[in-house]
Amino acid sequence: MRIAETPQWKLDKIVSSSPITIDGMRGHELVADATNNRGKKIEIYEVVLVVDGAYILITGIVGKEQAREFTPVFRKMAKSLKRNAG
Repeated sequence: MRIAETPQWKLDKIVSSSPITIDGMRGHELVADATNNRGKKIEIYEVVLVVDGAYILITGIVGKEQAREFTPVFRKMAKSLKRNAG
């Protein structure tokens, strides 16, 4: 699980976890509650997409008090990703 592998925050709990496909790329979407290294409660939105033996990582981080407003924005941004812009 990619979301737990960082020194910037301590994972508190996974809020949601589900498969996702964006522009034909398969992956996984996670939303988690965490505490950053300054003690502030945060929410992390993360999508990992597997592409040709590599991966694309999309991460959005926001203070817990702003999560209701920004998590849908992070989701919309992730879903707008195009594999080939040309």
